[in-house]
Amino acid sequence: MTAIDATFQVTSSVDEGSLREALEYVGVPLRLEQWNTEASADAIRHYAMALGDPNPLWQDESYARGSVHGVLVAPPTFLYSVYIGFALGLPGLPAYMRRADWVFLDRVRLGDRLRASVFLRDAALVENRHGGKRIHQYARLEYSRTTATGASTPIAICDDTVVRPPGPGHQGALAYEPRPEHRYSDAELADIEQAVLAVRCRGAQPRYWDGVEVGDQVGRIVKGPYTRMTMLCYHMGAGGSSIYRAFDNWWRNRHLARTDPGALPTSTINPGAYAGTGVTPLGHHDSAIAQILGMPGVYDNGPQRTGLLANCLTNWMGDHGFLYRLTHELRAPVILGDTLFIEGTVTGRPDSIEESEPVPLIDLGSFGPVEIELAATNQLGKVVSTAKAVVLLPRGR
Repeated sequence: MTAIDATFQVTSSVDEGSLREALEYVGVPLRLEQWNTEASADAIRHYAMALGDPNPLWQDESYARGSVHGVLVAPPTFLYSVYIGFALGLPGLPAYMRRADWVFLDRVRLGDRLRASVFLRDAALVENRHGGKRIHQYARLEYSRTTATGASTPIAICDDTVVRPPGPGHQGALAYEPRPEHRYSDAELADIEQAVLAVRCRGAQPRYWDGVEVGDQVGRIVKGPYTRMTMLCYHMGAGGSSIYRAFDNWWRNRHLARTDPGALPTSTINPGAYAGTGVTPLGHHDSAIAQILGMPGVYDNGPQRTGLLANCLTNWMGDHGFLYRLTHELRAPVILGDTLFIEGTVTGRPDSIEESEPVPLIDLGSFGPVEIELAATNQLGKVVSTAKAVVLLPRGR
């Protein structure tokens, strides 16, 4: 650690006082700092590259102009590059994404100006099966398309669950056994290469609702092995946290955190994270800190993993399909050296979405919903993520 890193502390326990503090933020308007404010061609391409998603609908303007959309389109989870999430209050507790429940109402298209907002819906004191207590914070992220006149149209909602376990040494703290970075034989790397090269994006060929059956497989994609370059690419495309700033910006924000926290770019992140007392983001880069936090090693980014699951779905559904819902549950850490194998199964094909559901901004009469369950499994056979999704497919003609 450097002299600055050495000031990082995560030592708090969790109790009723922690819950009272967390509840103080419920419903309070929050300032946030967006990473992207417009869906430019470069912003869309950089985000797609951050997921390793070569779909030409996101990256090739010539292809996109000839597609059913007539314009470049962003991956559904591109909205994470507008605003990625929060870790509100409770400065002595690390923060980890546990669940993301997305509802997409429209596609993001080239040139869209975008606005995000966030508020804390609730908080709860949760006891795990070992008797350890943790705080769960439930936030709502809302994304809109805006015009020059200030009018806005909602295009997506994400309900996030963030877990705040106690710091090291307290009951309920994370306590994964350290796991060395996985080493692959040449034959194993050759298998991964072949599996990646075999992945196909359906693209311009429509997949019709009428032709899908329960039990159909949603083709496997392979992402890995995870490296520090993988993490760097994601933070370049999605922006990471608001505390990921360089040189002057980092020092100025650190100074504001100690002297005028209200002037910081966002109120959704603890001032201590700017001042050098927040540790969780460093676990994405530093193995020693990750293991102090109880993680097995340098770990991945939850929104990044959500984007990989969406990648599996957009490959399968093709250009004509629309990802309507995606609910992602993070089951276990993904660390450096891991490779993810993501695949799914069609579990339902209802005639329409429920009347109580939010209505997407597409012609629902021309589409039918398909329900899908997904799982991401690492090279050790461990299921690290599960998800449920609803994809809207065009009805056959």
